[in-house]
Amino acid sequence: YFKHQAKAHLESDYGKRIYAQRKIDVETVFGRMKGVFGMRRVHVRGNQAVHNDIGLMLMSMNLTKLILELRRKGGHPSTSSEKGKKNNEGHLKPTVFIVLFLLRTGFFPAPFCTAVLSLSRKGSNN
Repeated sequence: YFKHQAKAHLESDYGKRIYAQRKIDVETVFGRMKGVFGMRRVHVRGNQAVHNDIGLMLMSMNLTKLILELRRKGGHPSTSSEKGKKNNEGHLKPTVFIVLFLLRTGFFPAPFCTAVLSLSRKGSNN
């Protein structure tokens, strides 16, 4: 009963539009998680640990989007690219990925990461 109902819904015009939109909205996020960030599975146990791990991954994905947007708008000089070069994630500063990797893998406790980030902000103001 439910299979037939789902099939009929997907074959309708409305269902086809919704399913076509899924490729744009949902699949690209998981594709970036696997392809760009290398996250094929979660390596922790427990609901809270999985929630934290996925949350850090999504935050790092949002940070890369933010950096790319700042670069496009001519934002922070350390992330701006040279004219004529294509803007993509491969040209980001390596330190961004190192910091995100260290935050994600949990090598340092949260107060240490906060101190390092605040020190880096003070150094960039000079």
